[in-house]
Amino acid sequence: ESSKFLKELLADVDTVYLEMDVEEEDQYDRTLAYVWIDTGSTYIMVNEIMLATGYAKPVYIKPNLKYADDFKKYES
Repeated sequence: ESSKFLKELLADVDTVYLEMDVEEEDQYDRTLAYVWIDTGSTYIMVNEIMLATGYAKPVYIKPNLKYADDFKKYES
């Protein structure tokens, strides 16, 4: 369901912007990034949309905690 939601969210998006934190990869060489899209009037964070809609849960990977305080409101 999460994958389907994300595909629909990004269906008409041509460009995504990646914002890196302290580390760019985790221990398994996966990219760690905050994903932003331009709505025309503002930029919105895809990570936060996924959290707000319940399609993701917050995961904190130290030292990458730039938005940790913002994400805490989505903990259940």
